[in-house]
Amino acid sequence: MRAKSENHRLFVAAYPPVEIAQVLSRRVPPALLPFVRVTEPEQIHITLLFIGNVASKQLEAVAESVDRSCAGQNAFHLSFEKLTALPLRGPKRVVVATTDAPAPLLEIRSRLVRRLSRQSRERPNERFLPHFTMARFVEAKTLDLKEPLSLDRIAIGEVRLMRSRLAPEGAKHTLVHACELRQND
Repeated sequence: MRAKSENHRLFVAAYPPVEIAQVLSRRVPPALLPFVRVTEPEQIHITLLFIGNVASKQLEAVAESVDRSCAGQNAFHLSFEKLTALPLRGPKRVVVATTDAPAPLLEIRSRLVRRLSRQSRERPNERFLPHFTMARFVEAKTLDLKEPLSLDRIAIGEVRLMRSRLAPEGAKHTLVHACELRQND
């Protein structure tokens, strides 16, 4: 009898520097605090692609796809745009800091989608809104939140393949594989 293979809930992400993540976790508007669960600074990231459940025996192939998606891509900078709530239409579920979408970020995402997407809604030309999730509503709310966000732009020098484990207090993320981006001279 064969042992059952363990599944890993995977996503690919870019993480801000720790000090910026700490600032973001403190920027959730105080009026929202009774209604949200603030994201721990070490969990704040931009999801480039949610992959979903992957068997242990496929981890190496997924990591290789992430490496190939990042191959030849330069490190890049992100500029913060605004504090808002998503989804854009309907009841809001998360408070986010949106950023611009530099060409290397979009190219990496496009490559990841082509190589690893399992969901038909994740298409290479789908509109992608880069954002760092700062808090999740305990229950969906209807509100209008659009505030300018003045923070220094940040450098992104690596893309990470992460494992997410769901828990009652929120998801816990662990690093599976990191891909360094080419440094600009």
